[in-house]
Amino acid sequence: MALKAHRQGHDTTSFLQLLSSRQSNLCCPGFAEHRISSAQIRSGSLLTRDQRIFMLTASQKFPVPCRAYIYICFHFPYLTLRSMLRHGLHIPPSADIATHENKQGILCCSYCPFEFRIDFKSYGNSGTAMFVTRWMDLGSGRDVHDPKWRNRLVPEVDLDWQKAMYPGGSICAWRNRLVPGAELDGRKVAYPRGSICAAFEQTAHDEFRCDALLTGQKMGRLQRKGPWLWPSDDEIRLGEDVEPEYDVVNGRFVDLAGGDESSSLFSA
Repeated sequence: MALKAHRQGHDTTSFLQLLSSRQSNLCCPGFAEHRISSAQIRSGSLLTRDQRIFMLTASQKFPVPCRAYIYICFHFPYLTLRSMLRHGLHIPPSADIATHENKQGILCCSYCPFEFRIDFKSYGNSGTAMFVTRWMDLGSGRDVHDPKWRNRLVPEVDLDWQKAMYPGGSICAWRNRLVPGAELDGRKVAYPRGSICAAFEQTAHDEFRCDALLTGQKMGRLQRKGPWLWPSDDEIRLGEDVEPEYDVVNGRFVDLAGGDESSSLFSA
C-alpha cells in the first residue's frame, strides 16, 4: 500500500509509520534489549532499517547475548556466538571493547539485497552493548517475482524428504531445512556494498554511527534495566573451541576451504 500510494503521488507518511516501531526495553536472561525499526521509499523501492541493541554486564567475557534469537535473513537465519566466530566475524572480549574499532563494517548477503553490521560499545561499569543493524531493499512491489522480494521467501519443501530426515520430528526442525539444491534457484544478486545503507541513511555507509538512533535518556534506561548474568560458566566457554570456516572480505563471506563466497546458512 505504501508503494502504491507513492506511485499515485499520495502522502505515504501514515503507511510508513505502520512499518516503523520502537519497542520498550526488554529484560531477558543475560541481557536487556531495545528495538528500533523504520521504513522509507527511495527511488521507487521500499527500504527498511531495524536495529537491536543488547546491553550486557561489563563482567561478561564476550559481549554477545547467549540466548537471544538474532534473525538476520533467510540465508543467514540467526546469529550465535559460535556462528559468528565460525563465519569470521570479529568479536572483541569485553575487556577490549573500549579500544575496539569495527574494521569489517557493512556485511552483505549474496542472495538478497540485504546489508547488516555488528558493532560493540563499552559503557564502563554500566555494561557493554552489542548493536545489530539491518538494512533491506524490498523492491518496488510491482511484481511478485521481483528478485528483491522473491529471494527472501522460503522455498517450497519436500515433506517426504523432511519426514525421512526427521521421522516423528518437529515442524520447527523441518522449517529450518532446505530441499537439497533448492537454495532459491542459487541466484546471486549484484549490488554495491553499502548501497542500501547509504540510500536509507542518505550518507556514506562508513559514516553510520551505531549509537545514533538511541537518545542518551533511552540508553540510560536500558543500562538501568540491570541485565542478569549468563546462566552458567558453560555459556561463557561456548566460543573457545570454534575454528573459523569463513573469512570476511569486502563485506562478503568467503569459504576458507574453497575460496567461494558463502551461500551456507549461519548455524550454531
